[in-house]
Amino acid sequence: MVETKINATLSSKFKKTQVNSVQKLPDITGLTLDEFNVDSRLDIISGEADIYLCSGSGNFAGKKFLLKYYRRENAVKPDVLEKLKAVNSPFVAPVEGYGEYQGHQYVVRPYYEMSALSELLAGGTRFSEEELKSLIIPSIIEGLKAVHDAGILHKDLKPANLIPDDAGEHIVLIDFGISSDAGNNTFVVTQTGMTPFYAAPEALQGIFHRETDYYALGITVFELFTGFTPFQNPGLSPEEVAKLAFISKIEFPEGFPEDLKKLVLGLTYKDISHRNELNNPNRRWGYDEVTRWLNEEAVPIPGENDSIGQSQKFLPYSFCGVKYQSLGELVKALLKNPKAGIREIGRGILAHHFSLFDPVGEKLCREAEDNLQKNTDSVFSFKIFYRLMYTLSPEIKTLFCGGLEFANLTELGGAAVVNAASGNSKFCNDFELLQRAFLGFYVVSVIKNVTASNLISKADEQIARNRYSDFQIAWILGYALSEKRNIRVGDTAFSCPAEFFGYLRKMEADKGFSGYIKYIEDNHQDLEFFAACIPEEKTRQALRLVLEDLNRAIFGNGEFQFKNAKAFDDYVGKLIREKKTYHLYHILNTYDAALREVSEKIWKSSSHENLRRTVSGFIRFAEFIFPTELDLKDYLEKLFQENKDTPEFFRNFVSYHNASLTELERRSGLSQVVSKFRSYGSANPKIQGDITVKGITYPSLQPLKLKIGEYFRFGNYPQNSAGSASPIEWLVLEVNGNEAFIISRYGLDCHQYHYAEYKEITWEQCDLRNWLNNAFLKAAFSKEEQKRIILSEVVNESNQRYGTKGGNNTWDRVFCLSIAEARKYFDYDYARRCGSTILTKTSGAYSGTGGVCWWWLRSPGYNQFDASFVNTLGVLNLTGHNAVRKNGTVRPALRLLLS
Repeated sequence: MVETKINATLSSKFKKTQVNSVQKLPDITGLTLDEFNVDSRLDIISGEADIYLCSGSGNFAGKKFLLKYYRRENAVKPDVLEKLKAVNSPFVAPVEGYGEYQGHQYVVRPYYEMSALSELLAGGTRFSEEELKSLIIPSIIEGLKAVHDAGILHKDLKPANLIPDDAGEHIVLIDFGISSDAGNNTFVVTQTGMTPFYAAPEALQGIFHRETDYYALGITVFELFTGFTPFQNPGLSPEEVAKLAFISKIEFPEGFPEDLKKLVLGLTYKDISHRNELNNPNRRWGYDEVTRWLNEEAVPIPGENDSIGQSQKFLPYSFCGVKYQSLGELVKALLKNPKAGIREIGRGILAHHFSLFDPVGEKLCREAEDNLQKNTDSVFSFKIFYRLMYTLSPEIKTLFCGGLEFANLTELGGAAVVNAASGNSKFCNDFELLQRAFLGFYVVSVIKNVTASNLISKADEQIARNRYSDFQIAWILGYALSEKRNIRVGDTAFSCPAEFFGYLRKMEADKGFSGYIKYIEDNHQDLEFFAACIPEEKTRQALRLVLEDLNRAIFGNGEFQFKNAKAFDDYVGKLIREKKTYHLYHILNTYDAALREVSEKIWKSSSHENLRRTVSGFIRFAEFIFPTELDLKDYLEKLFQENKDTPEFFRNFVSYHNASLTELERRSGLSQVVSKFRSYGSANPKIQGDITVKGITYPSLQPLKLKIGEYFRFGNYPQNSAGSASPIEWLVLEVNGNEAFIISRYGLDCHQYHYAEYKEITWEQCDLRNWLNNAFLKAAFSKEEQKRIILSEVVNESNQRYGTKGGNNTWDRVFCLSIAEARKYFDYDYARRCGSTILTKTSGAYSGTGGVCWWWLRSPGYNQFDASFVNTLGVLNLTGHNAVRKNGTVRPALRLLLS
């Protein structure tokens, strides 16, 4: 092939460069690898390696080179590199050296001064038909021929891997990072593959051969002329684009040269079943065909060369008042009107017509006629009809639905989505019948497309699992086959989800939150369908968030209304900024229990806990609430100044607010001003409100009335020899507002502090804590009872006698007492003595005189291998037992919600 130097205009295009940055491996600048001195690292984007500029020494002295230092192990196949070293072609970048350094491979090739073609495209450069024909295409096919002759498949041909040589005479193939050694075979099967935008259909199945590289050439030529790939779509992933390319035809933009269009169609022909038939016109183009095309020979375009066959002897046929002169025209007419076509077959009219000139056609029609008479099922009839039509005229690859013809599955899928959204029931009914009777056969037997077959099969499986309407079936398959995303919610159609979300925003602005919620409630089934079936996860998530708005919370009889936790938290934040302490105190005081449940069960948030902590920091003075101590001090100072000349006011004030002022006087920051006042105040008891969500009112618990020191029954746990559950008795240690702190009366089970090997352990890590908050919690309490058990912050103090660290604080529902708690809540040793149950004894727990047992505390003992305990005399043993001791009992403690 004649070599052509780059002209001045084309050369100026190549000299445009772009530089980008990328995440870096450890720097190897300054090293000498073989005969190459690593001079500097280049800021060039590469997903697989760092790129270095090198200078040669020895045999390579005076030359510059590019070194790729790969991130992943075994990045480049040594057999490919060896074969590449043997390739001597000006169109292929030579491998000058390769090796391994600190577990990572490196490959050295010549450094080219000009830019890769991808960089030029990114900068806005486009290449004319003449530039492609005169230099770029001839160079690429000669480079491919050289590597193919050496037994190498490039597998990643694209503009990024094409670069001009420094002399301006050739385009050079570079980057063989995923190339394969085909050996003596004509193809290889591999898990790695080319960039999806350039991937041939067979590459998606992991199969590569020489024609796969030429397919990529066709896509590359298209991109070099237009600046974009044929199926480029920013809304799809590269893999989804590759699958779309598999089932779609290339659409050429206006002004695309006809001669160049022939080349692209020849190179991107999808069917490779004739690849070894060199004289078959329906064969994807390779080196020979492109060479002939460059020499301006008339090369047949594959897929457009089927012989007419029977059309030369076809007798005219009248159907629905129209006379058809060819078999192809008749078959298309029948496909547009399948019900009438089935009647033609069932009555024997079509078979009789073929008997006049075509015995094979007659036989096919007779078989279809017999099958129709044996089975009158509608779907079966359509299956027979479609198979006959595409067998009589196999050159037809288009599809028909609703009386319309579609060039491919993508067009059909798009029409299905649009018609479903517009409410066209006839089209969707025809489409549903097509899905059941024909699409599976079409992708397997007509277009023989594996990817399309997988898409159809996956959609069919989804449809079979649910009772979908014809409209929903059209959406499911249409979304799978096309880029259309029309939806219909209620009676309104939207061109895309974004238009629907805009409609929702306007509705909420016009009709308010209640009108917005009613719309969501009325149409939640439609929204649930699209939230499950639209392919894009981002859109599905947005629709799920809309549905979550149904979890709005109505406080009381509508005092407040929040659509989610964020709305509630924002409102609380506003009140805090405005220092509206009464409002905050009112919300917590009125809706405490209900808000706790809604936060945990519905919102899955810490809204209640955050509000509780905020309000707990307020200072109450009689009927007044202040955000901070400073606010209260300012109030008292102002009150004092305003009334200091009125003794009667102070007598009444001191008399009335004495108790409140006595409490505040203990605060050092308030003692001076409080000393001027004596007052009395009282607080009203809490009145609990409720919250309703989806018709369910929270809280759902009945109130308890408990007193310190009394025993009461709560929950059930095995305690006898039969192992049957019986009520658990609890001792009330403390009552604080709406909460009670309780401990079991008896040692309820025999359990080690930790079951693993003898090692250092804390309460946070031990098996006993895990057992109490999981197995024991579920076994001892019903779901309703578990609602009362508060998730408490458990403070794990160190052992003060030995200095052993108690570890991190934990959040538990059930726990053991600490040393400090065992001291605080039991006034003397005898009160700590604990009896064991029959089950505890039979499980191996130690039982002393009178059935008294020893029980674990959560605090550490002498060292981190031990845990403290209460012995049979009720004495606190701070030295402790080792954590794996087997005969200790467990006396669970917890905090209980009273109402």
